[in-house]
Amino acid sequence: MKYILLAIFLGSIIPTIGCSFIGDKPDGGIDYPYYASQERRDTIENGCGELRTGMYSDEVKGILGEPDEVNDTLRPEDILNKNAEPVGYSYVYLIQRLCETGSVDERDEILLRLHFDLENKLTRIDGVGF
Repeated sequence: MKYILLAIFLGSIIPTIGCSFIGDKPDGGIDYPYYASQERRDTIENGCGELRTGMYSDEVKGILGEPDEVNDTLRPEDILNKNAEPVGYSYVYLIQRLCETGSVDERDEILLRLHFDLENKLTRIDGVGF
């Protein structure tokens, strides 16, 4: 059921910039290849069924915990504009990522990406690799 729920929310991912990490390394980065612990994976997979658009970011963190990444979200037409103002941000909850950079196949990601507007309300839920 949880996989069906995530599949409903699959969609294209708005390109993001300004990535910051909250991860496993002391400097806040993530060691690759990255595999979430079973406890973390269960929290993400079970918690996604409780998420609803319109929830505030603090409510989401209360369900899923701290995100692994926080990224600014830009309008597609502003991606190359270095002075563009964000229209929101996203939380990324990683289950698996084999490498930091590379093609979609090379990274082989399993993750949950949650998009918020500038009022901190959840606007979209994307599952990748589920």
